[in-house]
Amino acid sequence: MTTTPAHGDLERSREALLTPDVRERLRTVVPVLVAVLLLFGAAVAGFVALGELLDLGVWLVGAD
Repeated sequence: MTTTPAHGDLERSREALLTPDVRERLRTVVPVLVAVLLLFGAAVAGFVALGELLDLGVWLVGAD
């Protein structure tokens, strides 16, 4: 039979995981990671849009 820890135990374990060094690292790493993911997403969307634009151009030229 398992028991859940008391509320105070959860708070202490959370504080033990988030030391000031870990918090500072998260404050610098998370925004950079989000920015890189957004940049990658914009690049993928740009390539998809470019492919569609080229496909449309080939279709228009071939319609004559």
